[in-house]
Amino acid sequence: MLHYHDADYKKTRVGSGILLEHMNMRNYKQRETMEEKLKTYSIEKLEKIAFRANQKRDEEMLESALRTRAWKLNETFDWTPGNKEKLLRLDVKLMDCFEKLTAEARIVFEALQQRIHISLNI
Repeated sequence: MLHYHDADYKKTRVGSGILLEHMNMRNYKQRETMEEKLKTYSIEKLEKIAFRANQKRDEEMLESALRTRAWKLNETFDWTPGNKEKLLRLDVKLMDCFEKLTAEARIVFEALQQRIHISLNI
């Protein structure tokens, strides 16, 4: 059990809190600098950075690159009736593909279940 009245604990707790606060501030400044640099890149370059970050499992870089990419796309998108119609058509196509893939996956899943069931009954 921790005793908050212990003087040594208070010194350690305050000391580690200051260090942690300093580390968070440094990380914040590094992140801010990184995001400012990302804003100068093209959408294509941001996609490459996000792809590499995903391969390296660098969650922070992945999120920053994708967030910056989304910001750039939103900033440059012209909300005309024609563009809205294109988005709606794309949405319909994506939903159709999703439904087809779900149906295919269900067939494969059921076939695998049958094979497992048959092999366990032998």
